[in-house]
Amino acid sequence: MNTTEEKYFKGVIHYEGIQRVDRFPVYKDSMREAILNAIVHKDYGSYNPIQIKVFLDRVYVFNSCRFPDKWTEKMLFRTHDSVRINPNIATAIFKTGMIETWGRGIAKMVEGCKRIGTPDPVYEVLPRNISLMFEAPANGVYQDKGDKKAIKGDEQAIKPSDRKQAIVEYLQSNIEAGNAQIAELLNLGSSRTRVVLNAMAEEGIIEKVGDKRATVYRLIIR
Repeated sequence: MNTTEEKYFKGVIHYEGIQRVDRFPVYKDSMREAILNAIVHKDYGSYNPIQIKVFLDRVYVFNSCRFPDKWTEKMLFRTHDSVRINPNIATAIFKTGMIETWGRGIAKMVEGCKRIGTPDPVYEVLPRNISLMFEAPANGVYQDKGDKKAIKGDEQAIKPSDRKQAIVEYLQSNIEAGNAQIAELLNLGSSRTRVVLNAMAEEGIIEKVGDKRATVYRLIIR
């Protein structure tokens, strides 16, 4: 979940009062259920990895799995028994509390989509695999890494005068962050981001911990 959100999703930032809110292309609980379902129902004999593909306007989760005979996409959205293909894995995850109730995963994904105003997830069931597609909100929230200009929606680059405050707020929520994470936050290149971070370190606002690629930045609490 953390890798997907921090590395591949680009959130649109808005404020509710004084509270900063990051809106992602898929509601967090929906994505969590999709990943857990893929782990529990995966056909591990296929040796195919679970795939997550992020596009400008949609997100896919692909998984090799085996469905009961005569099951269709429509049956997934009806009340149905939870057929546990991998009972040991399913039981282990259930006992950790990550799964609260059997057979509720898809309903939770649908509820999450409704909360952010997107259509229900779309399933495609094939004989040996399944794909799940989440549509992103209409205003768009994901930035294509291959094209820095391909930003959908109303997100604007953070003004130079607001960069330090944005970094402070981010570190208040995330404890520490690397150059790459801050670069995404500011929508800047790596070298320009490093200049901002070094200046803040010299001012005593943040501290630099580690060396080279392992370097992270933390807020100095006064």
